[in-house]
Amino acid sequence: ASVSAKGDRVVVSWYTGAQDPPKTELAFSTDAGSTFTKPILVSTGHSFGYTSAVLDNDGGAFVSWLEQGPSDTRILVRHITAAGAAEPVRQVAQGSKQSLGYPKLVHSGNDTWIAWGSAAADSKVQTARVTK
Repeated sequence: ASVSAKGDRVVVSWYTGAQDPPKTELAFSTDAGSTFTKPILVSTGHSFGYTSAVLDNDGGAFVSWLEQGPSDTRILVRHITAAGAAEPVRQVAQGSKQSLGYPKLVHSGNDTWIAWGSAAADSKVQTARVTK
């Protein structure tokens, strides 16, 4: 699971295998976590979890997760608006589940970034700027 907070606004994302197929979900709170919205389905296929979520400046959130692709694992990112509308999914990278590591999102100023492992033998950290 992942959580991010700014003032009274909170976002939490999590992986669940309780129902088939496994999925990644997200919920918002506007009262510092006392109550949350109904879960919003974020993933689109067979999620592996490894979720990360951050609030943006507009009260929405970016969420990332790993998902099984046709022949490998993909890092996917989706923006969820403050009203709970799920925007299109974007693929950030692909590779083996082990080589991608545990992707993490960070929001600073007006920018959101994601960092993940590298499939290369030198094991460098990869980064990308995420936009709406």
